[in-house]
Amino acid sequence: MNDLHEPSPEFLNHLEWQTRTELRRRQRFAPVARRLPRLARLARSAALVLLSLSVGASAVLAVGRLQDSRELGVRLEGNRVLVELAERRVTAAQEQVEVQRLRYEEGLVSVASARDAEQRLAGMVLERDHLRLDREELNAARRVPDLRLSAPLVGPRDFVSEHLRLDRAHAASAAEHLEEDQELIQRRYEQGFASSTTVDQARRDAEVVHAEVERHDERLALRADFLLGRMDAESCERRDLVTAAGHRLSDLMAQVEFVQRELERAEALESAGVASGQSAPLRERLDVLDVELQLVELELELLR
Repeated sequence: MNDLHEPSPEFLNHLEWQTRTELRRRQRFAPVARRLPRLARLARSAALVLLSLSVGASAVLAVGRLQDSRELGVRLEGNRVLVELAERRVTAAQEQVEVQRLRYEEGLVSVASARDAEQRLAGMVLERDHLRLDREELNAARRVPDLRLSAPLVGPRDFVSEHLRLDRAHAASAAEHLEEDQELIQRRYEQGFASSTTVDQARRDAEVVHAEVERHDERLALRADFLLGRMDAESCERRDLVTAAGHRLSDLMAQVEFVQRELERAEALESAGVASGQSAPLRERLDVLDVELQLVELELELLR
């Protein structure tokens, strides 16, 4: 980590990618959302707006069958351009990884810098691989790629599970790196070179990504249940929305606990005259988290 008092760039890059992926997935749930009560849709829309403000996300095309070969050609050409761009980004990232490895061997950068470059490369490879799968589905199904858990198979292929397995592998790799960071920071804390805040943040980062791995496992299991006929499409999508909201609720509660501890530390330092102005932004963060918690709780209440 470049600054032990902040989440690592590796973690933030991974979280930003995760957020973009979640936004795309939730857009594709539109057909199911139309069957839910209006208030539930408003709650999810409000939560989505909060999330969108943090990453500047844009809407994506809804799932639908392509009308003619010309439209299919346009989609395929657009995908080709995106894949080509992704390939170039991967190549540039690979070169950067090699540079960082050499600089690390020469003692010019930390292991965290080299690892950050590797994680950026992993994220770009993931995006490229998703785009490649999208192209294969475009060719095979003649429709915009459908990532709903209730999407039909395309011939013998289960594109939904293929996408999910890519995401799970990426999250699992990030979790391994964060575990290593956590162990390193714990040792530095025991040696007096890191603060308890840094230890808490490292543990928090690792918990977030581990929860993401669990979420992918849950979605793969739901997908399997749907394909085996154990639940219908609407039940599958509703269950997916409920479990996703449950994960967000758990994550928000953990954030509240973390910020509350930081607020207590900041107030103690301010009372002792050691620091000033640290508690105000933490109180504002708690207010935001409280609003987000209310939205997710409302969403869960209306979905169940």
